[in-house]
Amino acid sequence: MNVIAFITLIFLFIYQVTASDYHECDRLAGSPDSYENGIGMPMEKLNADIAIKACLDAIKQYPELSRFKTAIARAYTKEGDVDKAIEFYQLAIKKNANDKVALNNLASLLFKKDKISNALIVYKLLNQAAELGFTVAQFNLGVNILENPKIFNIENKYKIAENWLLMTRTTL
Repeated sequence: MNVIAFITLIFLFIYQVTASDYHECDRLAGSPDSYENGIGMPMEKLNADIAIKACLDAIKQYPELSRFKTAIARAYTKEGDVDKAIEFYQLAIKKNANDKVALNNLASLLFKKDKISNALIVYKLLNQAAELGFTVAQFNLGVNILENPKIFNIENKYKIAENWLLMTRTTL
């Protein structure tokens, strides 16, 4: 066997092992921002009914993984069940405090639900996701601070917003 054929076989084996690590829930409801290989479903194309069934199956099979809780929360958001979405984002964060998509999306839902009473938790969630390097959260944090200066009563808020927005400029 020549070297090129051998390397090709190894690549195919590795690809199959990696591809098999994904569940249908990832493809149907996972955030495309979570996966480096393009797997996931944009929110506008997400079919909530089908995704929820697949994700419930994934959660049953792999209860220790936060990503399926994040994915089903996206499906519940699409379905319009905000309370259920919030519940699953909170479960995802409980399993993995560094789940950037869950942190960002939970912040967005809480902010839409009640800007005033949720402002501090929204800031903390977005800040945590932003510090983890999640560009979407960096952008959301910067914009939310600038658009809601009275709600986000934090010291140096304009400088903080400017810094996060400048960071996203290089990655968006």
